[in-house]
Amino acid sequence: TEAGTYSLIGTNAATCSGSDTIVVSQIPLPMLTTSPDTSLCMGSSVLLMAESGSENTEWFLNGEVLTETGSQLSTSQTGTYRVVVSNQAGCSNSAEIILTPAQVAQANLGQDAAICLGAETTLNAPAGASSYQWSFNGIPLTATTSALTVQETGLYSVTVTSVDDCIASDTIQVNAAANPTVSLGPDLEICPRTTTSLLADMGLVRYEWFLNNVPFGDNDAEMEVTEPGTYTILVTDTNGCEANDTLL
Repeated sequence: TEAGTYSLIGTNAATCSGSDTIVVSQIPLPMLTTSPDTSLCMGSSVLLMAESGSENTEWFLNGEVLTETGSQLSTSQTGTYRVVVSNQAGCSNSAEIILTPAQVAQANLGQDAAICLGAETTLNAPAGASSYQWSFNGIPLTATTSALTVQETGLYSVTVTSVDDCIASDTIQVNAAANPTVSLGPDLEICPRTTTSLLADMGLVRYEWFLNNVPFGDNDAEMEVTEPGTYTILVTDTNGCEANDTLL
């Protein structure tokens, strides 16, 4: 029915008539302003707002009525929220607010690392985040990328922010790794057409032999040699640290 003035005229069999008039007014729907759709970080909450000035407010989540009846709703659940407001005349207005799961932030730096003397290592946070903030022993660094190359030992931290402003952080301890030691002993002389053994320290991960700076022989701790020259051994331990020794 439209708002306006309605009149009714009635006439009986004797042609007598009567009339009446009624005015129908339109009551406006309650005003309703709500929070926008948004995303929700895991483990966080958000405050939903429904501003209307109406006395009666009802909240629904995915079609199920909630106990909250105020103009604000604090929630940590994603889903479709519907708010219904009504005035004293029984007129109502409603709106929906959709909360979706936000893209989580990931900041796993892995296990603590060891760095060789005079070497460097690269710390890697998961790529694809919106921002990275690194610190060293609690002091902020200027690096803002997912990878950080370091040469000093200590405690490194990274705070990662996702595109949906979710935050995660992780720390990693970078320790000093002692370089291995290797010794081939004193220089020696070899007789023609004879063989002698060169023996490096045992228990290392990798052995590389060189004769006059040219790669030579097998990658074992012991090497049988038959000719004179400059012999060099390069060894690597479990931390990737290296050491070398030379024998004339």
